[in-house]
Amino acid sequence: MSGKISKTKALLFVFTVMLSNVCVMADCVIYPITNYIYGAYPENVGAVNWILSGPCLLLCLSSLVAPAILKKISRKQLLVFAAVLFIIGGVGNLFAFESVLLFAVCRTVVGISQG
Repeated sequence: MSGKISKTKALLFVFTVMLSNVCVMADCVIYPITNYIYGAYPENVGAVNWILSGPCLLLCLSSLVAPAILKKISRKQLLVFAAVLFIIGGVGNLFAFESVLLFAVCRTVVGISQG
């Protein structure tokens, strides 16, 4: 067995690594506007704290659960399900600026999908 892989597989590997960075960048977007979020919801500091740190906590927890889920369903099904959850949570955030609770729920969905 040689150590070479085909050009197509190498390209798919690079594409996969680049797409996996989308999850990391999803959380990096919110940190520069932290002060504005606290200013928009001054009476809900706990919810804002969850909006900022909850997805990272859920990412860790759902990463621990993922191997058990993979024993029941295929990797492809899990990835598609996580991508759909990520899209729902991300698009939901566009419409959640009026309600801190909806914002927190959408960020929770994003955090679960990242794991």
